Amino acid sequence: MRGQQTRFLLIMSTTVAVFATAVVSVAITGESKAAKIARALRAAPPSISKNATIADVDWTVLRPGSNGWQCRPGGAPGDTHPECDDEVWSDGR
Repeated sequence: MRGQQTRFLLIMSTTVAVFATAVVSVAITGESKAAKIARALRAAPPSISKNATIADVDWTVLRPGSNGWQCRPGGAPGDTHPECDDEVWSDGR
């Protein structure tokens, strides 16, 4: 039963995040790709961010990477605080 509840919560959270991210993408359309990449790079030390994949909040890859890390210019709808996740946390996206 606990596993089913966890799976349900994960699916619901992912669904909400996808729809909310679409809203944010529309709201921040005036920001340049370079500005998004620059903000995302500030989320981790250069030893991590320099080879990280940079993805927009809607998971569109802005710059491919090679070290299993993924950085984004914001982590949630309306959020402009950059974040980076390793491959385990970001589920290999």
